[in-house]
Amino acid sequence: MEKKWKLCIVISFILMIQICLVNSVVAAEIKPKEKVYRFDDQMWVERKDYGLIARNVSKVKIGSYSNHWEIFLKQRGKKAVKEVDLFHKKKGISTNYKMNTVFKNTKYFFPMLDRSLCIDKKNQLLLTGKDVCHLFARHSTEKECEKSFGKYKNQIVQKNIYGSKCWCDSDMFAYVKNNNLYLTGSAVASPNDYECYKNETVKTFFQGKGNKIKEVVCGECDGYGKSNIFVLMKDGSVWGMGNNKCKMLSNSKQEYYHDFINIIPKGVKNISANSKNVAIIKKNGSLYVWGKTLKSRKKNFSFNPKRIAKNVSEVSISDAGFEGGTVLVYLKKNKIAYGLGENVDYALTGKYKKGWNSKSVVLRKNIKHVYAAPTATLLLDNKGKLYWTGTQDYYGQYDWVYGNEKNR
Repeated sequence: MEKKWKLCIVISFILMIQICLVNSVVAAEIKPKEKVYRFDDQMWVERKDYGLIARNVSKVKIGSYSNHWEIFLKQRGKKAVKEVDLFHKKKGISTNYKMNTVFKNTKYFFPMLDRSLCIDKKNQLLLTGKDVCHLFARHSTEKECEKSFGKYKNQIVQKNIYGSKCWCDSDMFAYVKNNNLYLTGSAVASPNDYECYKNETVKTFFQGKGNKIKEVVCGECDGYGKSNIFVLMKDGSVWGMGNNKCKMLSNSKQEYYHDFINIIPKGVKNISANSKNVAIIKKNGSLYVWGKTLKSRKKNFSFNPKRIAKNVSEVSISDAGFEGGTVLVYLKKNKIAYGLGENVDYALTGKYKKGWNSKSVVLRKNIKHVYAAPTATLLLDNKGKLYWTGTQDYYGQYDWVYGNEKNR
């Protein structure tokens, strides 16, 4: 009897040790390391698996240019637009990071590089930031451009603008007014004379057909005058203009289109683009991509769309920060998020090959929306929790409320 009692104690002790070891391994997997790196005058934050940014998130937008990107969000029951500071942890009920208020009360907001736009209750378009060049402002000399560089807070730049008919991507702002499509921003500049004072800073397209537009997207600026812009119509047709060096508009040798041409006649439901690829979801749920090849880092370009997946409900694509690659993330109708492309910065987590991933990999389940950034991916789940993985370079902090630039 005594031997059995001692044996039970030994077995219980062994089981307790095993449980502790398993729990420690699980905890290590659930809480991946996040670290801020500093080298000379550079600084970046990195994590190799999805970590929680904030709870109760209702809307997310990524402001990006080249390999710089920022997170802007709104939370349920709150009117303010916040910019997330991934370099400063802050434990709280609704967030794990410090957040700075960009706009205090707005329904529609449009983040851009060093400036952002929002629409107030009077349907006025307001600009906050430090630069107005290429954006509505028309300067006649280089000196006027230099003088305009300053601090702007909620400056009215347009009136009678309706948020449901506005789109912002990279450094482009598009809006429909009087049944016309208007485009402004450096992405609209011509490839030869891209300076603000040499360009018509607001250009008009689709005259008399603006109300037939469903969405406008811009391939991320690859330098002034080198972008491309795509328009998805309500009838499912896709139109494009701009840079064609990556065969995003046609297989023609023509490198630039100054006006919109029809790319796809019908059947498209959603569209996303960067400077080297276009991604569309057809009405049957099939995801197609063309432009730069997704099989490798090689700079092979083709206008022929390649099917990536079926039963897709959402897609987001971004220029990768490494060697001009691509980060692509998509969501299937079963709420599972997938990714492919460049993973050198852990945009697809550390679970997969650190390099180019030519085949889709599973990222996370029970997801509502997906977002791609140059060196990261973000996922919003069904409960309103926003997660991120990857790397963010230090870009300086902009205090949007007071209009002062700060160094972190």
